[in-house]
Amino acid sequence: MRLATLTILAGCLVALAAAREPKPTTDPDRKIEQLIEQLGSSKFRVREAAAKELLVLGKRAIPALRKALQSTDPDVRLRAQLLLNQIGSGVPNLIEELADKDPKVRQVAAQKLESLGDKALSAVPILVKG
Repeated sequence: MRLATLTILAGCLVALAAAREPKPTTDPDRKIEQLIEQLGSSKFRVREAAAKELLVLGKRAIPALRKALQSTDPDVRLRAQLLLNQIGSGVPNLIEELADKDPKVRQVAAQKLESLGDKALSAVPILVKG
């Protein structure tokens, strides 16, 4: 009887402990949001790891990074802008954006290509077609 009671009690404690543990994030959008939040961490390693992971995510992180430009945390805004520059200013990515359905996206891509000057020469034929 005592053994059964202790077993039940131990099972309840394990269940409570498991319920309190944070579950790994499986939602990609939530994961990106968490990485954006980590850009403002007081720990350098956390900020760097988040930035690297967002860089690997590439284009999938762009909407969240653009939203982060409105953050009240100046560090988050700065890192978001730096990451957007790294991800979004690549000529191949900008060339893809020239074919976007949204005219505003196309216009911004063309302006970014213009600002790149000679680095964006490979985009000229696509711009002429446009």
